[in-house]
Amino acid sequence: DLPQEAKVCLEGLDDCLANRGDADARWQRHLSKDRQARIALRLGRPRAALALYRRTRDEAMSEQGAAERDAGVRELAGLLYVAAWLEPDGPDEAAEWQSWSIEALANIEICRSRGETIGYGNFDQMYLLRACALWGWRRGDTASLDMVMAHRALLRERLFAAGKADPGPPGLCFSY
Repeated sequence: DLPQEAKVCLEGLDDCLANRGDADARWQRHLSKDRQARIALRLGRPRAALALYRRTRDEAMSEQGAAERDAGVRELAGLLYVAAWLEPDGPDEAAEWQSWSIEALANIEICRSRGETIGYGNFDQMYLLRACALWGWRRGDTASLDMVMAHRALLRERLFAAGKADPGPPGLCFSY
């Protein structure tokens, strides 16, 4: 949690990637915007973080193709998480944010209905659950909270899976 230092490191990484055009460099530049968003959040600039997550989502949707099921899911989790901390600037933004919540719930439900297990580590649906827990708590959205509670056994397992999984997202789900 050293945002100023992280910003310097990220600038160095961006410099290293500047003259590379390979697929890995493009992916790392994409991830860089996600990192910039997290730094902006830690610096108390949630609107800047939201703008960066919007850009990364647009990129993911255009590069991966909107038809691909997982296109933009990772970025959706960031958008919903940041939006949960803010008040919308009018009804259009409120509707956009609500659509993110609906999309997040639909994505988690698709995963569950297919019998897919939420993976260990940085798995997108775990971050969607974390965002839904925060959204549910901050907005009083019972559908989001119900979805999180439907996964409470999995969240409990991941919370105590020493060395296998990041306990942060499930811990925050229970906290929210």
